[in-house]
Amino acid sequence: MAIKLTDIESLVARFGNKVVTEQANLETPFVGKGTISKMNHSGTVGIVNVKSGGIAATAFIADAGTLPTGDSKKPVQLAYHPKALFSRLTVPRISALTAISKQDGVNIVKEQMETVGADLGRTLGRALFSSSLAVSTHQDAATSTVAYGTLQFAATPAAPLDTTGYRVGARVDGFVDTSAGTALFCEVTAVDHTSGIVTMNVFTDSAMATPYSAGNSIADSGASSPTLRGAGTSGNSITSLLDLADSTVAQGTVTQAGNYSAASASATPEWKGSETAGGTLAISDLETQSRKLKRQSGRPWDVLVMNSTNLGRYSDLLTANSRFDVQIQKTADGSPGSLAFQGKPIIVDENMPDGDILFFTKADTKLAVWRDFKPDSDGKGASMVDSTNLTYDTQIFGLFNVRCTSRNGLGKVNAITG
Repeated sequence: MAIKLTDIESLVARFGNKVVTEQANLETPFVGKGTISKMNHSGTVGIVNVKSGGIAATAFIADAGTLPTGDSKKPVQLAYHPKALFSRLTVPRISALTAISKQDGVNIVKEQMETVGADLGRTLGRALFSSSLAVSTHQDAATSTVAYGTLQFAATPAAPLDTTGYRVGARVDGFVDTSAGTALFCEVTAVDHTSGIVTMNVFTDSAMATPYSAGNSIADSGASSPTLRGAGTSGNSITSLLDLADSTVAQGTVTQAGNYSAASASATPEWKGSETAGGTLAISDLETQSRKLKRQSGRPWDVLVMNSTNLGRYSDLLTANSRFDVQIQKTADGSPGSLAFQGKPIIVDENMPDGDILFFTKADTKLAVWRDFKPDSDGKGASMVDSTNLTYDTQIFGLFNVRCTSRNGLGKVNAITG
């Protein structure tokens, strides 16, 4: 017996939110384990008051600093806006109609829900830790001439292109017209995972409204590996925790439109992260950064966040004398879990880049949620029939951004090379 559209609607409407959220949490342990608190937000714009002066700014006046006066006494209001992360649950109609049983059809829908949840979880994790969806390995000699506004990244045996992170509709920045020297913008139109070729339309403006078809040569704009971002620029992306942990204000997604755009006007001690250059990772790097944070914010940090590569590097540094620096924690099933540093847990999240280890303080930074991941619905059903393909198609999306009231509890060991 085939599974019908009404059945798919009922399944997605009833279980979509639960299954998708569960899978998203598994793909982003930093969120799934509750390391960052969620703050439900019902409005459209959040206002964060960052106070200048007052008790927090006088925490270390004994270091011969002077009390803040004048404009530094005024509160600074910083707006942050919801960002949409979305994926699509697609059930082929042929598969649904030829399911050997109703349960088989239910399994098909459930598998698609899990796939969408994993996709959304990875997207959220990459947004939080400012890790690009993919990095292009375009080589000028491979494809240097553009005709009809189309550019291809061709894989070569010496430098095969990893296409796993490319998505149709994603945007690629970092190329210029070599004759005019103007920036170009690309939109992925097709991905051939077998041959390793990614095809993109090329535009001459950031709005992607004017096609580029002059047939001139295209070259990298100085970057050895231009970053592939999701739809939109850094100003339209979620505020990154690694940007907030930076020691400068104007960094990455911070101070961009819709992401604390007034932050550059604030030079208060609260609105500044701290960092330690790593190079080859050493215990002393982590200890130095830990002291910096406690000295800067006046209180200890909560957790360390890193990927498994850096967890292995850290583990290799431990000795039997690290009596208070490490504890072996066990998971719920009794299997060995993560390590710890200075008695504090380490969260292993593969969405973290290899070059950074994040020191995180829960009290200062939360995940503002306007809408959690769930299926789109017009109030009647959660599925629709695709108008161009033989699929039952449902869009699943959520609205998020990072809310930060103080950056001085965030820090990182960065530029780790080994």
